[in-house]
Amino acid sequence: MPVSTSGPGGASRSKAKTAGRRTISGKVVQTSDYCGGANPSEEILEFLRKEKPFPNKEVFVRAGNVNAIKQTILKFTTDAEGNFKISLPPGDYCFIDDSKKDALRVPDFTKENQNLAPSQQYHLTSEECLKQWWETCDKTLKVEKKDLKGVVIKYHRACNPPCVVGGPKPM
Repeated sequence: MPVSTSGPGGASRSKAKTAGRRTISGKVVQTSDYCGGANPSEEILEFLRKEKPFPNKEVFVRAGNVNAIKQTILKFTTDAEGNFKISLPPGDYCFIDDSKKDALRVPDFTKENQNLAPSQQYHLTSEECLKQWWETCDKTLKVEKKDLKGVVIKYHRACNPPCVVGGPKPM
């Protein structure tokens, strides 16, 4: 199961277990919403709700239980079946994807909305909602004395970006 791992600056990490580090292995999975079109069958909805392996998913690891702008201590990419195997010293870790790795930016929909009817425009529900989403880790993990196997990191693809709604802007 070849899995790409790199540390700060993109330097590759040795796959050999170093003193004090624990091996963490598992799978990244994804689900998704049905986004528009004719009413889907129950079979289609069930298929979308079912967890599926997330191949070639890039995941970033930071120290702590809350996402904050600080150094990414490890970046890894899942294999074709969504599996990963990494090594970390004991501690608390926050796993995030690329949507949360950079500083939080509040989206400005002015350009995207300029040629759309009010019923089709996008709006941020609140900056607080966006901040809370950004600070929430996709997975938190406490690494202690033993290796961890069977860790599952779940991602859900929604129709709209987090904290964004479509339609006329509420007054």
